[in-house]
Amino acid sequence: MMVFAVAYHVLPRFSGRPLYSERLADTHVFLANIGLIGLIIAWPLSRYYWTTPLRVLFTVAALCYAAGAYLFVYNILRTVFAKE
Repeated sequence: MMVFAVAYHVLPRFSGRPLYSERLADTHVFLANIGLIGLIIAWPLSRYYWTTPLRVLFTVAALCYAAGAYLFVYNILRTVFAKE
């Protein structure tokens, strides 16, 4: 999460452009944190109890984190490579 924060702070300044979307950044942080919390819960438990609900939690959490990461990449690319 610190890498995301530094990138959100530094890359727009280096490119000389404002962040493409603050709303996408907020959505990214929300999804990534929900996914991270889900993975923190599911991963240690999966070693001992690999049940269907735990698999669903693990999968949904991983998808939330991945969706957040993709939103981050999209937002940064639109910021850095924006047309003048």
